[in-house]
Amino acid sequence: MVPDGFLWGVSRSAFQIEGVTRDDAPLVPGGRA
Repeated sequence: MVPDGFLWGVSRSAFQIEGVTRDDAPLVPGGRA
């Protein structure tokens, strides 16, 4: 639905900042994409 890499990269950054560990973050290669 959303472009992988950009959206996922931003979401992962937000999760790390808030300190929330979600299963979607590690499963989706955001920074590596």
